[in-house]
Amino acid sequence: MNHTSNIITILIIFTLLLLLSSCSSKPVVSQQTIEVQSKQEVVIGARDGAQSYRWSQLSGMSVVLVDTDKQTLRFIAPEVEREERLVFEVEVKFGDTVQKVQVTVVVSPLGDNTDDNSTDDTNSSSGGGSDDNATAGNSNNNTTIEGDDNTITTPQTVILISLKLTIDKNTLNKEENTTVKVIAIYSDNTTKEVTEKVEWLVTPSDTVKITSTTLKVLKDRSTTVKAKINTVTSDAISLNIYWEINGHTLPPEPDKTTNDATLLGVDVNNNNVRDDVERWIYETYKDKHPIHIDIAMQAGRAWQKVLEDPTKAKEIHDYVSAPVYCEGYYMVYAGNFGDINYIKEKIITKNFDRKVYNTKEREEAYLKYQTFLSGDSYTVPWPSEGKKCCDFNTSKYED
Repeated sequence: MNHTSNIITILIIFTLLLLLSSCSSKPVVSQQTIEVQSKQEVVIGARDGAQSYRWSQLSGMSVVLVDTDKQTLRFIAPEVEREERLVFEVEVKFGDTVQKVQVTVVVSPLGDNTDDNSTDDTNSSSGGGSDDNATAGNSNNNTTIEGDDNTITTPQTVILISLKLTIDKNTLNKEENTTVKVIAIYSDNTTKEVTEKVEWLVTPSDTVKITSTTLKVLKDRSTTVKAKINTVTSDAISLNIYWEINGHTLPPEPDKTTNDATLLGVDVNNNNVRDDVERWIYETYKDKHPIHIDIAMQAGRAWQKVLEDPTKAKEIHDYVSAPVYCEGYYMVYAGNFGDINYIKEKIITKNFDRKVYNTKEREEAYLKYQTFLSGDSYTVPWPSEGKKCCDFNTSKYED
């Protein structure tokens, strides 16, 4: 009885060894030579159950490989005028065993016969449709090559390969518009405009607004724009956005923390007017007669002088007071006795003061300036003489 059991055990072990041997001899790919036609999609399947897959092209006309780390490799056969051979390699790992197998794809020009063992009843499209997010078009004439383990299908599926973004102007004034356009490029070399279907990636996000095919600038700041559909993203386009009023290019908006960290703040264009004050002046008076900006900028320079050293109040008094006298001339004297009347409301007001002396430290500097002025008397010019106190070219406003 024991002898018989031993024989049965040996037979079972031998049978299992044969089965294991049969499984291990299973090919990594069902066919190592595949024949297709130009512009067909090729789908090559490797044996399932591997821990990892890695596909690569060894030779032949270069093609765009899709899913190189998956069991199934996809690509579009190139358009050829004569037969071309493309060689690919798949490296698969089963346990501790790594196997490498080469597959040759023979590409024939359109119209040549290929080894087509399929019928219309067994074919199916592996994708397609009108969704621009993934593929475009449906396959009507698929080629299927069947093997022991895998089916190698070559449907004419079209895949979105890249997006081409164009912007009519990349140097723009604030609040200016321009036109954007996005072209989708597919694996069969066809193209399609998809501008209104993309997701916009704008950095910083609040600098421009894109609606349909129109890009509107909101802020003057360096900006990058990209278009995206699903996982496909266009190259970035950099925009140089500036702000120009009356032929004057304004400095960029300063960082508030940096600007308020010192009394003098930020003045990147070195015109002795703090950048946030300069931008406020041009924004406030851009729609009024330009003399408003000239007088306000003169006041900005004078008030900045106070912040430089308020202890020199008596030395700088005339300079600091000059824009007030200049304003008085154009508002009072010229308005009542002259031929021009550009100013009907005061420019240098408490609101202007609050804009310049906008932190506790700056307010304290101004109060210190006022304190150091005490004890002296100062001459106020006649209204008719106020024009001499203007530090800009007044003749440009006279006929």
